Amino acid sequence: MKEKLFTVCTLLFLLNISYFAQSELLVTEIQFDVPSSDAGDANGDGARSSRWDEFVEIYNSGVEQIDLSGYQLIEREGVAFFTFPIDAVLNPGQFAVVFGGGEIDSFKNIPLGTLLYSVELVDANSGFSNGLGKSNLSNGQDRVMLINPLLADTLFEMYWGGPDIVALSTKGQYLDSTITISGTTISGAIGQSITRDIEGTKWDMHTIVVSDPDKLFSPGANAAEKKIQANIVLTEVMFDVPADALGDANGDGVRGSKSDEFVEIYNKGPIDGDLAGFQILDREGIVLYTFPDNTPILVGQYAVVFGAVGSAGFSGITPEALLFAINQTDENIGFDNGTGKTNFSNAGDAVLIVNSVESDTVAEVYWGTALPQTSNAIYLDAPNTISGLALSGSVRQSVTHKLDSDLWDVHAVVSGDTTSLFSPGLDAPKSPYINNGDLIVTEILFDPSSDAILGDANGDGTRDSRSDEFIELYNRGASAIDLSGYQILETSGIPVFTFPSGANINPGQFAVVFGNIRPTGLGANLPADAVYFSVSEAEDNLGFDNGAGKSNFSQAADAVIIVNPANADTVVEVFWGDAVSLTSNAIYMGFPNTLSGTTISGSIDQSITRSITSNKWDTYQFITKDTSNVCSPGKDAVLVNGIEKENVLPQKYQLSQNYPNPFNPATVISFSIMQTEKVSLKVYDILGREVATLLNTELVQGTYNYSWDASTMSSGIYFYKLSTKQFSSVKKMMLLK
Repeated sequence: MKEKLFTVCTLLFLLNISYFAQSELLVTEIQFDVPSSDAGDANGDGARSSRWDEFVEIYNSGVEQIDLSGYQLIEREGVAFFTFPIDAVLNPGQFAVVFGGGEIDSFKNIPLGTLLYSVELVDANSGFSNGLGKSNLSNGQDRVMLINPLLADTLFEMYWGGPDIVALSTKGQYLDSTITISGTTISGAIGQSITRDIEGTKWDMHTIVVSDPDKLFSPGANAAEKKIQANIVLTEVMFDVPADALGDANGDGVRGSKSDEFVEIYNKGPIDGDLAGFQILDREGIVLYTFPDNTPILVGQYAVVFGAVGSAGFSGITPEALLFAINQTDENIGFDNGTGKTNFSNAGDAVLIVNSVESDTVAEVYWGTALPQTSNAIYLDAPNTISGLALSGSVRQSVTHKLDSDLWDVHAVVSGDTTSLFSPGLDAPKSPYINNGDLIVTEILFDPSSDAILGDANGDGTRDSRSDEFIELYNRGASAIDLSGYQILETSGIPVFTFPSGANINPGQFAVVFGNIRPTGLGANLPADAVYFSVSEAEDNLGFDNGAGKSNFSQAADAVIIVNPANADTVVEVFWGDAVSLTSNAIYMGFPNTLSGTTISGSIDQSITRSITSNKWDTYQFITKDTSNVCSPGKDAVLVNGIEKENVLPQKYQLSQNYPNPFNPATVISFSIMQTEKVSLKVYDILGREVATLLNTELVQGTYNYSWDASTMSSGIYFYKLSTKQFSSVKKMMLLK
């Protein structure tokens, strides 16, 4: 009896989980009238078919996997035209598309990761067949239902046309003005799919939903976002091969001025991509190379195209990289444009990466005498180079940039190693030139609060105008930074602190330098995961002392400058009041660098700060909206409260994609709600387990930005879910440490 009771309870529990999960299952696109001619080839198998190119798209909007085994698609007569096979599991954020027919291996131009199914593999005259003489969906009148026979539950029903068609379930929706964006009734020969945004409830013809008359369908992608794209970036170009054996970049045993030239690209995510149709062009806009069909590139993977490769083949290149060669027979022909130019020109040329399928230029880099062809072209000269020098001519190495920086230079400069001339398939080793944005100043306290408690920034038990001043730095890169020998200068250019040997700051870590720390030590309230330093540990009246009569920072006019004397490199300069900048990349505490647009100096009784995810500075209380505190040494200021409300009333419920994404370790999640209500914002891991509750409180109507610090989380894919009584949405993000 106990065993039977346990079995029944277990079954009910599992059914409850299944019901909860399936409530997040959405039908998001239906094609019942295939566009004419080649434009109707929705499955990408090379042929338009009025039956095989019909499709139904389903989306998992939840945070748990949904087992679709046994689920059925039903047509107007209530007859199933497709049953999902065993082990048909749909992951969170994943689409499943069922086509009327075709060989799945021949399908193209559908986003990777889409679950694909085909009803008919042989008979071109049959697709969504009901076995009663009807071989496809009818334009005139029909329906699509999604049911779970196990629970005898209808999850979705859409029907159109008429006049005698009626709903078969309580979920029935008629495709008329009550549910369409345009307010019209839809049926008949529309020559495109009907679709909806995964975050909305209104349907319409695909061209209306995406506001693009040329986009007729989008199987496997959210129509409102067109197609979720992998972030393909150009990372390294070799246009001048090193001399002698040092130039054998492809590892085939022979140095070739044409064969060893190469172009390297990288997928930054957040999803796997397909390079099919991507092309490499030169300065004249001539195609030099087209990637073959079915060329998947995973998140975090490189693809390298060489001019040629000898019979010995590639060698010495990381096996994780995708390797291609334009020519495999003649090493005297490489990046050939067919007009007499057989390789890149040192004096002046360009590399363009173009997605020909989307008619989109992904990246362009040009150098020397070449001219730009697109608005987002990067010229290899100041201010786009680390050294500030032009990169062209006989450089005898590749030009490159790190993944977390937009600044290019010759490989030896980026890598910090004069013997390192190229690195196809790998990120250039860590460079000592960190003014690429890895190291940033995030908070400065030049006017400690006069309050005895709030002004005690270092927590040593005493408020002091010198000892409680501090400067906070943050490493937002992917590698540790050795600060040994780095210096902090004030407005006269005089060092007021030098970091000791072994002063490392890890990725995602803060470093705080106080003017002084008493023997009682730092306060217990300071974050334990930050690293702390002190200019002086002997006298309270000595802090950031320049040795020329100035013992602390001036409220009226001063500057904080971080320099690396080893290479005479200024990482950053922040200055305020009447101070004069000493470097070209100085940031002044006034418009347009402050969030409020005001000029900041004088007696402010708090720190000036910025979020690690924003370039805008301001006073601590203006940034955080926290009037009970005046500074936050060792942690992101915005994360003190976590949430910031914008001064704008939204027009709809919305959960936006987090930014940045991928991120390390902090990111901002923006959302909008239309009324005062309780809001839940939670984070789940790839297995659907809740790992963080960011919000569970009542908020008024508005648009909000929530900063999430994932320092304690492991690298990987996470999902964040916003829930209110009126709205629910889930999105995916990636943490890369």
